[in-house]
Amino acid sequence: EQGNIYDQLKQAQSRPWKREEYPAVARWVDQNREPLKRVHAAVSRERYFSPLIVAESKSGERTPLLTALLPGAAISRSVGRLLCARAMLFLGEGDQQAAWEDLIASHRLGRHIAQGPTVVECLVGFAIEGISIDAELAFLESSKPSKRQAAMYRQSLNSLPRRSALSEKVNLTERCIYLDVVMMIAWNQQEAIDLLGIAEGFPALGKIVKQLDAKTMSWDVALQAGNAWFDKVVAGMQLASYEQRRDALEKVNQDLAETGSRIREYDSRLNDAKSLSARNVELTRIIGDVVAAMLLPALADARPAEDRIQQRLINLEVALALQSFFSEEKSYPNELVELTPTHLPNLPNDLFSGKVLNYQAIGSGYLLYSIGPNLRDDQGRSNDQGS
Repeated sequence: EQGNIYDQLKQAQSRPWKREEYPAVARWVDQNREPLKRVHAAVSRERYFSPLIVAESKSGERTPLLTALLPGAAISRSVGRLLCARAMLFLGEGDQQAAWEDLIASHRLGRHIAQGPTVVECLVGFAIEGISIDAELAFLESSKPSKRQAAMYRQSLNSLPRRSALSEKVNLTERCIYLDVVMMIAWNQQEAIDLLGIAEGFPALGKIVKQLDAKTMSWDVALQAGNAWFDKVVAGMQLASYEQRRDALEKVNQDLAETGSRIREYDSRLNDAKSLSARNVELTRIIGDVVAAMLLPALADARPAEDRIQQRLINLEVALALQSFFSEEKSYPNELVELTPTHLPNLPNDLFSGKVLNYQAIGSGYLLYSIGPNLRDDQGRSNDQGS
């Protein structure tokens, strides 16, 4: 039955529906009427704050920032799904205004959750925003808004809180997590080994850490090494075009992978050190590089998710303009340029290709799509990433 409930919820988010179609979802909606009022009130605010809280270990010592829990992010995706499902129920019952208000509340929820300090929260926010955009597109297809309604919906989208950038999270919080991990190695070597799985994933590094005399190590070298890696990732994330960002981040990941493989040859590097102080510097540099190799690739690989959600919002804005055009002309335009300036101030480009979005009027409908992160024209065939 649980699987059936999930199937019901997926369908309930994708089209208008009646209570008798998905009774389990209808009960969930009804049971959460009051909590959803509070969600609407909360997302109407401009800012969201989510502190990172770490628990004390059994010994009473501080645990690493890396272990901070994110309970708000975990539950918020379900809240977004609930809002979108209720919106489609409202639409099935003929209440377009209430439906749109729920959709925008879900969209705002995604933007708020993404304001959290970590990359994980940012990605969850993007996911909620993606769920909302899917439902908003279904709403437009079913409701066929007038030009005036389309303008109102566009104004609602334009009033959403600013989308947080992944590079902001990497530059501050994720960098601090890295620095904190290195300090944990300096302060509590065995706990750091257990936390990172060093002995299992990088046996040579585990051997190094066990050999350390933390008081004599040049820990600034490790911190500086990590900061240099983070600087490269942040710079790559902030490049102007998708291809530039992709190539820069792939290069960083390649360099990190090579650094991780070189750790297995650390004995020869240490033997080359001419003095104890030089040996300690080399040890801490190795530690900094390898901890970066453990943490940074996942952060760099997250950047395309930001490009995809930006592109999906662009697609939604163009879809609104197309519905506005249709409400007056009773057909869709032959070319997107016909939307400007009456229905769309400017014609946006595909963020991935840098060219005009692919568009084709087909019978009583249309096909609109971005080529997506693979930079191939797949004729609008979608995937789970939805660009």
